[in-house]
Amino acid sequence: MARELTCFVLTGEGVELPDALVTGLGEHAAIHTGTSSGDLIPLIDQVDAIVGWSGGNLRALLESLDPFPPRLRWVSQTGIGVEKTLFPRFVESDITLTNMRGISAYADAMAEFAFAAILLFGKKLLTIHGNQQQTHWERVRHSLLQDQTVGVVGLGMIGGGVARRAIGFGMTVVATRRNPDREPAPGIQVLPASDLDVLLAQSDYVVLAAPLTAETGHLIGAREIALMKPGAVIVNVARGAMIDDDALVAALESGHLGGAALDVFTEEPLPAESPLWTAPNLFVSPHMSAFAEYDTSPMIDAVVANMRRFQNGEPLEQVVDKRLGY
Repeated sequence: MARELTCFVLTGEGVELPDALVTGLGEHAAIHTGTSSGDLIPLIDQVDAIVGWSGGNLRALLESLDPFPPRLRWVSQTGIGVEKTLFPRFVESDITLTNMRGISAYADAMAEFAFAAILLFGKKLLTIHGNQQQTHWERVRHSLLQDQTVGVVGLGMIGGGVARRAIGFGMTVVATRRNPDREPAPGIQVLPASDLDVLLAQSDYVVLAAPLTAETGHLIGAREIALMKPGAVIVNVARGAMIDDDALVAALESGHLGGAALDVFTEEPLPAESPLWTAPNLFVSPHMSAFAEYDTSPMIDAVVANMRRFQNGEPLEQVVDKRLGY
């Protein structure tokens, strides 16, 4: 008879786990929950899997485990971006990491949020709202999106969702991805990642939707911004470290860029003294593009299905290549 697996579910403070998650995981393993390494220590010699759920800080937990628990073979992260979890000792270990790649709830929420930012600037809604606050009546000429081009950096589920919405508005869409010929992308001009300069020069709106890796860190600096059209807009729902903040602020202050919408930042929460708060035509949101009201059952189903596979010794799905970073 196979031994029972032990799973530790890490949550944020005050988070109540969905009954369906506890019940589903409990069919395949003994479930223990907690918010820190202190809650895991009593299980250190028994734990086989760790599941991060809703605010649990996996990086802090894993870094505190030195050495890693002897039976730990799988870590499941709720979310898509994994770069914060990938510290060297974990990357070099034989522990498998999975995420929520392929779960459309995250991608749809983030794509909608990014496209809302395009509408925010294209329809001059910030200007109109500012006039309202000043009780100032002035008609503001806005753009026809169907005459404009959106460039999507990273044509995964999020970037693909942005592209589909842009096509629905009649926009021209150009995108970059690591493997441009991997699968058809109707209505989209797909370029290799090395052709980023081409995308920047063509686009009225540039949406960053790629994972943070060694190749995408500091992707947009002063040189890249200078290649963009005068009046172009940057939207970042990916990771803050992709943009040089100083170069972005300078381009907004000079008027070279027409605007920027940032949902992610190198340091979060964004410090009160950051110039990003007060840069002209910059919309700041607190890393909330995925923080929508949606059905969590697909995420629960994905974690539970992987736990079943783990119990049966089958290959896991949504496995992250820890060296590539996605």
